[in-house]
Amino acid sequence: MKTSLLFAALGLHSLDAHICMWNPPQRGGAFEITIPGQSICYLKQGPCGEVPSADPLATLKGGQEFDVLFQQNLNHFYVEDPGRLQADFAEVADPTEEDFYPLGQPIADWNGMNMITQTNFSIRVTVPNIDCDHCVLRMRYISQNPTEDHGGSPTFHQCADVKVTKTDAAAQKAHKETKESKVKSSTGSDCCAPKQFTLEGYETGSGWRNPTKMNFYFDAVNELFRIDTNSGSGETAKDGSFKMYNDFKNGIEYYYNVATDNCDLYGLNLWSDWCYGSINSQIYAQTVRVGDEAADVWKMDGNDFYWSNIQDSCTPVSKTRSSSGEATYYYNLVEGPLPEGWFDLPKACTDAAKGVEANKLEARPANHDHFGK
Repeated sequence: MKTSLLFAALGLHSLDAHICMWNPPQRGGAFEITIPGQSICYLKQGPCGEVPSADPLATLKGGQEFDVLFQQNLNHFYVEDPGRLQADFAEVADPTEEDFYPLGQPIADWNGMNMITQTNFSIRVTVPNIDCDHCVLRMRYISQNPTEDHGGSPTFHQCADVKVTKTDAAAQKAHKETKESKVKSSTGSDCCAPKQFTLEGYETGSGWRNPTKMNFYFDAVNELFRIDTNSGSGETAKDGSFKMYNDFKNGIEYYYNVATDNCDLYGLNLWSDWCYGSINSQIYAQTVRVGDEAADVWKMDGNDFYWSNIQDSCTPVSKTRSSSGEATYYYNLVEGPLPEGWFDLPKACTDAAKGVEANKLEARPANHDHFGK
């Protein structure tokens, strides 16, 4: 049985990846991306997720640069064969897959160490210098993750209907760019953080939620991972407190809203150790001083994230993003067995799990997102 069908039968949120686009506006109009796993961000069928063509909602200038803005609503980095986020363009209103060609440079997928990341991105493209009353600009999340191959493909789509006006000043500009990646020779050392530890963190500049205090409980021995976030006293992902219990052996993430005492269940990616270097498709950038210790800084070809870790202990230091100022800083790592009861689920989550058990005998079509709602 395919993974998503099993989750649907059990009443779980599917582990399906998601992508949504707001500049230019995607087909279907307004949508909400403050909640992970939004169904409008889940469109598997190519070329445009079976969403019909509509009147263009944006006019682009041909030959000029344009920033495509979108969100990777769920992260599904696959260590064995990392995917990418790709912009495409078609010069017809109702394109087939063969009508599309790539725009700009794709963004390499990244290991968020948690499926629920809701990360905003931009891709700068050069708009084809043509006159087109109805063209289509598309974003794809090509995850390449085998746990997402249900529906015939691990790729997710969003299309935007656009009008393009040709500009004479840009007539000589190429509308397809190719940039050679420059890879620095690595002098850093691949490493993995301890198998069991607790860690604190602070996130700022994300753009989609308030500055956030974080606590991490990491257990590679038992493949359990808990992340607590506190963004304020509200009830939403932007300003609330959440606890995420990741049980990788059973393939379930419990997403607990502290303020509302509500628990949603999601399917999970495959387990990934907390590592730096080639195992996560990262390349060495430089070595910096953090206090009295040396720290290696890592990056990836195709995106603007940077990670750093203490050389001697592989202790996480930070994750930053150059384009937005988004940053997470880690501190107070304590290695060793985790405190007793650290993975005890709230009652709302155990009740939700019982509901899943009760649905085992139900045969229901896949809804991909809000199963059991």
